[in-house]
Amino acid sequence: MMKSAATDSISGLPVVTDRLILRRLTEADAENILTIYGDEETVKYKPMYALKDLTSANAYLSELMKDYEDELNYLYGICLKDDPERKVIGCIRVGVHEPYEMGYTIRRDLWNHGIASEAAKAVLHRIRRDQVLPYVIATHDENNPASGKVMEHAGMTYQKAYREQWMPKNIPVVFRLYRIDF
Repeated sequence: MMKSAATDSISGLPVVTDRLILRRLTEADAENILTIYGDEETVKYKPMYALKDLTSANAYLSELMKDYEDELNYLYGICLKDDPERKVIGCIRVGVHEPYEMGYTIRRDLWNHGIASEAAKAVLHRIRRDQVLPYVIATHDENNPASGKVMEHAGMTYQKAYREQWMPKNIPVVFRLYRIDF
């Protein structure tokens, strides 16, 4: 099912949009990761607790960066194009193994500016061009409809809702599932 990826997907060249640069994460991003994922409100709908310190941010970043061990990966730090320091303001990832799931997080002070939608569109465009994945899915908690809007703006289509006991928070959640086929 998987075809060879275009060389720039594998080599780690950034994805560039009108306002964003999506680039590989590095160990130097730990403080920005702490700012993003250390915010209780930002991780409210994520399967994790807020990071507490730089040590936990480094551990989380190391776990994320394991994706780079695969030649093919779609893990990017999201940066504003007009920021010369290229500070990470969010992350986006699509798993390259089934179920090919996309997830994204944006720093809270930048919510509702279309950044997640722009990043998602760009990554899905890259995947379509690379012709390596048959589809991508994404889910959101029904109590977080803004995330569903991101999926719709990126061209994904609502499929169904389902209930799950969500770990590690051990709470019941109704998820809404979206999908895009390539």
